[in-house]
Amino acid sequence: MNVVVGIDGSDDAFAVFERAINRAREAGDDLTVALVAGVLDDTAATTRRVRETLTDAGIDGTVEHVDGEGELVELADNGRFDRLVVSGGERTPTGKLSFSSTTEFVLMNADTSVTLAR
Repeated sequence: MNVVVGIDGSDDAFAVFERAINRAREAGDDLTVALVAGVLDDTAATTRRVRETLTDAGIDGTVEHVDGEGELVELADNGRFDRLVVSGGERTPTGKLSFSSTTEFVLMNADTSVTLAR
């Protein structure tokens, strides 16, 4: 399976990324990491961290940069990927899920299957 993981620089996104790496090792998935530059605090540091994590895990993944959630959806929908994985979602006191604007945009607009991991 060809999987793209969206990273916004949050701790949750990196936790999901590490889970995607574990799955890629177990299932033989091809892994691409899409860094969402529009929301990253430090693109260079995040890129370095992602590459180091891939290297340490022995995964030959690809790192791509996208400028915002629209380009993330375009990348996922270009036909190369079977699944887009994003982090997000918190429970409100009433039990409803609340999403960041990026996660909500991806869920509402991607034609590719989306996995929302928390």
